[in-house]
Amino acid sequence: MSANRKEHISKGERRRRNQAEKRSQLEEFRTKLLWRRDEQIVSTIGSWMNGLKGEISERGDYFEALLDDFCELLGFRVVPDVTDGQPYASYSAWIDSVSDEEEECAGVEIEFGDVPSSIRRRIKDLSIKDLDKLTDVAYWHIYAEARDDGKEDPPQHPEFIKYLMGTLPCLQRGRCRADWYKSRVLLQRNIYTDEARREARL
Repeated sequence: MSANRKEHISKGERRRRNQAEKRSQLEEFRTKLLWRRDEQIVSTIGSWMNGLKGEISERGDYFEALLDDFCELLGFRVVPDVTDGQPYASYSAWIDSVSDEEEECAGVEIEFGDVPSSIRRRIKDLSIKDLDKLTDVAYWHIYAEARDDGKEDPPQHPEFIKYLMGTLPCLQRGRCRADWYKSRVLLQRNIYTDEARREARL
């Protein structure tokens, strides 16, 4: 076969390769998200979800279902902006409890309902399908921000996953991974140097 001849790839094989690439990207996204401190993970996902609730009037049922899913999967809750507001386990539970007039006037915040350290386990337990849906939450939040600020729309899937990872600081529990790695290398060098010096003095 000529080296210049293009490889024939069936539609089924192309689909499998695309799925494998997307799975790899989503796992990389999970890893980058988990490099962050627990509080940063909670804050990042919380901002995505709170941004999404403002778009429910545009794509009501779908966005409401996304919020409900991640309230359940990640431990977030819906807290009305009223004194002694009762937290709700999902966005739809809050909607069902108020009248149309109250819904128009009342505000809610989506907050994490557990200790921050528990978010890490919940992220690790997400299926690939749920990770994909989480990037969808992030997409619509970033899309809405770009629209409101008059900026260019974010790229659509599958390019969006790479774009999204670029918006996450390269952190490992609050420290830049590159700096963290560099500090580890320098530490090892110093340890070896000190050991060599001690041996030379013996």
